[in-house]
Amino acid sequence: KENQKDTGRELKRRNTRNNKFKKYLLKENRSFIKTHKNIYKGHKRKHYATRVDMNKRKSLIRKNKRYAAKVDPNYLDRVKRPTKENGTKIAKAKMYITLLDRSDSIIREKKKISLDNVYHNIGTQNQHVDSTHQKLLLGYQLNRAIAKYIKPYRFYYNEYSAPFVNAVKDTIAINDNLNKSTNQQLLQAYDSLFYLKDSIANFYSYTFVKIQQQQLKNLKGLKKTSMIDMGEKESYQTMAMELKDNYMKMNIVYDSILEIDKARLPLFKSYIKWNKKTIKQFKQEIKLEYKRYHLLHRHYRHMYIFYKRQAIHLQREVSKRMRTTKQEINYLNKEIKKREEKLKKEGK
Repeated sequence: KENQKDTGRELKRRNTRNNKFKKYLLKENRSFIKTHKNIYKGHKRKHYATRVDMNKRKSLIRKNKRYAAKVDPNYLDRVKRPTKENGTKIAKAKMYITLLDRSDSIIREKKKISLDNVYHNIGTQNQHVDSTHQKLLLGYQLNRAIAKYIKPYRFYYNEYSAPFVNAVKDTIAINDNLNKSTNQQLLQAYDSLFYLKDSIANFYSYTFVKIQQQQLKNLKGLKKTSMIDMGEKESYQTMAMELKDNYMKMNIVYDSILEIDKARLPLFKSYIKWNKKTIKQFKQEIKLEYKRYHLLHRHYRHMYIFYKRQAIHLQREVSKRMRTTKQEINYLNKEIKKREEKLKKEGK
């Protein structure tokens, strides 16, 4: 009975350890799966946003080409001057002259603004993107290598060592956090790069293109309202060529953004692939852990049944032996009594 109790206590203790290890591992792996799923979803969103951004840039390039094609430096040749002047036309001509002078002064001032710092920052951001990309890929590879290394130890219970698994778990967690941080840095670097390039395109758009478009309208209005030639044709031709050139500069910026988008699409695909691989591996480990848990549970159960049967068998053997021994003792006692009675008779 005591052996059976000991066997039952041992079964309970081993099953408790087995269940504790299962809960520990599942909690750990599910935490990693959740993290990688969030990163995976973030990359998918960025991948989709990149494709949308590419279509947007292509649309802007087509629009700028259409606008540039509509700009005709010789358009004023087809605009006729008035044959008569009146107070209204003179007032309008003076207004157009004032607007033209004001716009010219604004353009002259804005031409003094240098874009060197922006271009320098773009070069720095390009280097940052390249180095961060390499760091992130290395982090994903390291995570997979660590997980593959620990795999045989995590599911072979007799080799389980809590400090060892804790150390590996901490290593994976630290590397996982580094990957998360590096991933965030990379996305920020890309966003910063696009912001810098957009700032250049917006600089040409808001500081020159819109003013130059208005200048062309003012020159057209000046010729329509003034009988005196004020060099509108030459100014119109110069301004039209500058406008075409600025449209071209904006398209060059958009082309460079398209190149970045094209380059980072496969990178995002690779990040998605790495995260899917990692998630798949952790899920496989969960399946293996359930299998290991049930196999070990059955193993302990078989051990319990074996020892229980052995204890019952031993108990039966002991009982049988005790009965035999008691019979032998009773027989010997009877023989002793007979001998004693015989000796008494012979003594008389």
